[in-house]
Amino acid sequence: MFINCKHNGFEQVDMLYKATDLNKRVISIGSYASDFVFHPHKPKFNYAVEKKALRDANSALFDHSKDVTCINFGYFDTERIEHLDVEKMPVDYCCGIIAWVLDQPYRVKELTICPPID
Repeated sequence: MFINCKHNGFEQVDMLYKATDLNKRVISIGSYASDFVFHPHKPKFNYAVEKKALRDANSALFDHSKDVTCINFGYFDTERIEHLDVEKMPVDYCCGIIAWVLDQPYRVKELTICPPID
């Protein structure tokens, strides 16, 4: 199994392909931001576009019978976003979602989970 977590440009897409070439079970950590590739203040919202590419690659591989899941989390409580004044999910909760996916008897293509948005 491979947890595809670290965002670094399009590297997650590359890692997803490499892991499935090795017949690994892959859980990719996507982002709710992939639903919003248009940003009113950022004409180049690279993060959302990169996460959307991950989501689309996951979808294509899933449809080709690869054992992949993309979990699109909203904000969760990490050092990277500690400066943001928004509700964040605890990391333990996110880990529980990953465990839930792994425990399913059937393949799970995609989930989107986020805290309430004001």
